[in-house]
Amino acid sequence: MRVAVTGAAGLLGRSITRYLAERGLELRALIRSEAQGRALKVDRLVSIVTADILSTSRLVSAFMGCDAVVHCAARVQPRGPAREFYVANVLGTKAVLEACREARVPRLVHISSQGVYDLDDARDGELIDETSATESRPERRGAYSRTKLAAEHLLRRMSSTSPTPHVVILRPGALYGPDHVLGPGPLGTWLPHSGWGVAVGRLDTHLNFTHVDNVAEAVRLALCGDVPTGSTFNVVDDEDLTQEKYMRMLGQHILLVNPAWMRAAFWLAWAIVPGRFRHAVDPVRVAHATRNVAYSTQAARQRLGWSPVRAFAVKSALGDSATSQRSVRSVPDSRPENP
Repeated sequence: MRVAVTGAAGLLGRSITRYLAERGLELRALIRSEAQGRALKVDRLVSIVTADILSTSRLVSAFMGCDAVVHCAARVQPRGPAREFYVANVLGTKAVLEACREARVPRLVHISSQGVYDLDDARDGELIDETSATESRPERRGAYSRTKLAAEHLLRRMSSTSPTPHVVILRPGALYGPDHVLGPGPLGTWLPHSGWGVAVGRLDTHLNFTHVDNVAEAVRLALCGDVPTGSTFNVVDDEDLTQEKYMRMLGQHILLVNPAWMRAAFWLAWAIVPGRFRHAVDPVRVAHATRNVAYSTQAARQRLGWSPVRAFAVKSALGDSATSQRSVRSVPDSRPENP
């Protein structure tokens, strides 16, 4: 089976490329520049192709003769001009789909995000599955989530006019792997030279982490899975991983900040700062990012036959940064009414 992977120099793209090549598939790794190609360690079954994600003609040439395309290329940085996110994530997806049609590629596996869900009315601890609503007011969200949702809408709309390519959409959680370690929790960071971390969350907050190899396994199964076009699947390591469980595994010093405090602080800031700066402290985005929900993987397990090939483990999540020392402090759980 010959598969082209866009964004093959990124965290997920290079992991998928490696994973599939190790299992005997012939890969074409699409990258933006020759410099990225020199940084890739490729198997003999992997050929490097330089292509602009917006160049349909170049993509057609790269996709010709392929049995499937895995579309990983995206702008994922936390900040940047909204236009750049739109160009990379929406127009790039459009170009990939059009190139698949012209090159007669029968299947497209698209990597989306759990950031597309609408969590406004989600109950505390709710299990979100693929039938849950996606964001109804994307203008309130950050450019990444907004454009990943727009890319999904575009795929579904364009796919409704043609049976080719067959589209499967994967929605992984927060990614980690050999080249990218996890923080102390959602909206958290490790403080340099201190041995401490700060995270926004409660002890019962669900953590939706996904190892890159678990996404790669879902991709492998989606490449030939007997599922309808447009099928969508959540991909998460462990639905039962909570902040408390994670901290006990880490054995690190972590200060927990209650998310209700954070949301209240951002509502106050949003009311005070001038209008042109409000996007930087938008409380809606903070409320979404701190919502305590878990993501169901039942559909992927039952319909694709997927299960994690890597169970969540501190060593793989943090590399060598985990220590045996345990000290956990939590800001008191004073809960003002949710904004």
